[in-house]
Amino acid sequence: YYVWNAAAQSILGNYYYAAVFCNVALTFVVGALMFRILRLLEFSERFAQLALVFHMLHWDYLSWTSMINVKETLVETLIVVSLFGILRFARRGSWPSLLLVAGSFLLLFSLRLYIPFLIMAATGVWVLSQWKDPRKYLLIPAIIGGLVFLYAMIGSYDHLVYPHLI
Repeated sequence: YYVWNAAAQSILGNYYYAAVFCNVALTFVVGALMFRILRLLEFSERFAQLALVFHMLHWDYLSWTSMINVKETLVETLIVVSLFGILRFARRGSWPSLLLVAGSFLLLFSLRLYIPFLIMAATGVWVLSQWKDPRKYLLIPAIIGGLVFLYAMIGSYDHLVYPHLI
């Protein structure tokens, strides 16, 4: 998150509003991806538009994305990017979408360590319970491997999880 703030200030100047402005820009990215997610899930275009308006104009969302400099906007963006990548892979078989997931997971590790685990677990449950394709069982090793990889990544963050080990 410090890199995000530093990049914002190097682009827009050494002001508080620089990071806030970049957070506002991220809300548009989230909105566009949410619309595409709803369309991937085969909701009607009208429903997707109304859901987008409801989300973007909610008073809570407007206040914490446009007035204060918190990392929640960046976390939300990375979650939505990873969900978009997962759904795009599931619906269209787009392998480059998994790069979106991997990239967002790596960044989420520095912001909210537990979120990639939750997304992986939810994806595993969804795949095993909802997919009708018998090849879904081939993904079990991939899901387990992904969880093992994520667990191994935490090993490099021991000082954050267990500060008494320092």
